[in-house]
Amino acid sequence: EFMNKKHFKRVVMVIFVLVLAFSFAGCGDKINPNNYVTVEKYEELRAADWGDMSFKEMEKFLDVQGIVDEEGTADWGEAYTVVDFPGPDTDSYLHVLFGTDDDGKESASSMSPTGKLAEN
Repeated sequence: EFMNKKHFKRVVMVIFVLVLAFSFAGCGDKINPNNYVTVEKYEELRAADWGDMSFKEMEKFLDVQGIVDEEGTADWGEAYTVVDFPGPDTDSYLHVLFGTDDDGKESASSMSPTGKLAEN
């Protein structure tokens, strides 16, 4: 017999462990689209050096997906990106303007909270 039950179980177990390991490794940098900026996380951001953060760095810091405001970005022009980070309710979000300097480095230029995020 090519593979007895004992060997078969080992092979299946190894495959299972490998699949499990790769499934965890695959989603390390993904942000849950349901995450939102909490009042506490906004306070942490305000205390941090947010003016040096790029769009991606701020997303990672907040663990919240930013939504590019296409209209606002077009109004500001080529070197700018306007991003809204959803807050705890439909009236709350963090409105951030990112600018790119002459060297191509992106950083936050301004930050405006609305709703519950602005109440503090």
